[in-house]
Amino acid sequence: MLFQMCYGPELEAIHMVVCRQPGITMIELTDLFQYNPDGDITSLIEGAITFLKEVDFLAVEEKRIYPRQNGWDVITLLKRLNEIMKNEKEPSFNYLFSTMYYELFIKPDRLYVQDIYYETNAVFVSQPVGQEKVNAWKRIMEFLGLGYRAYGGFYALPHPTLLLKIIASQKGWEGPAQIFCQEHVSTIIPCEYKGKVYQGILHGLQGLHSNGIIKLQYKQDLPYVHYDGMHGRWNWLQIKEDVSCYLV
Repeated sequence: MLFQMCYGPELEAIHMVVCRQPGITMIELTDLFQYNPDGDITSLIEGAITFLKEVDFLAVEEKRIYPRQNGWDVITLLKRLNEIMKNEKEPSFNYLFSTMYYELFIKPDRLYVQDIYYETNAVFVSQPVGQEKVNAWKRIMEFLGLGYRAYGGFYALPHPTLLLKIIASQKGWEGPAQIFCQEHVSTIIPCEYKGKVYQGILHGLQGLHSNGIIKLQYKQDLPYVHYDGMHGRWNWLQIKEDVSCYLV
C-alpha cells in the first residue's frame, strides 16, 4: 500500500543504500539507519520499503532487498504513480493515493486546498481515508516536487526543480505549448482535464520563461489553445538546446 508513514527523504536514502548493497536484509538496513540505540525505527523502514515496492523501485526476495530501478529518479517514480492511477481498480488505497492530486487539484483547476482530509473523503466516498494517511500523502507529494504543505493544507504548485527536470529531457523542443503539456508533462504530472491545462503548470512554465530557461511567445492562427499570463498571451514554447546548467 502506498499510504505509509513516510516523510520522503528516507525513500531516496534507502533506495540508494540498496542500490549500493543489493541483497541487504531488513535488519542490516535498520541497523544502518538507527541513529538512537534507545529507539526503534523498524516500522519506518518497513513503511519505506513497502512504498518503494509498490512503485517497483525495490523487490524483496527471501528476506533480502534488491533494486528494480537503478538509481533514484523522481521522474520515473511519478510515471509509476501515473500508471497506478490509470490501471489500479477503484476503490483501492493505491488508486486513491495516486489519484488524489488529479481529483483535488487538476480537475477543478485550483492551486490550494485547505482541508485535504475533508475533500478527499467527499470525493472518494467508497474508501474512507484517515487523517494520518492524508498527512503522509502531503509529505510525499511535497518531497516529489508536486507542491507545498502550507497553512494546514496543500498548495499544488509544482516545484521549479521538477519542471526543470522535465524540460531538460526535451532540450531543443519547440512547438505548441498545449502539445508539450499533453505529450511531455501529462505522463509525469497529470495536468489536463477536458482539454484544459492545469494552472499550476502554466504558472511554472511562465516562471521558467522569466528566468530565461524557455521562451514563450504567441503565434497567430495557431490551432491550439493560447494562455494569458504575466508576459501577455502565449501559445508557443521553445526550450534551449542546453538547460543542464540550470539543474542543481
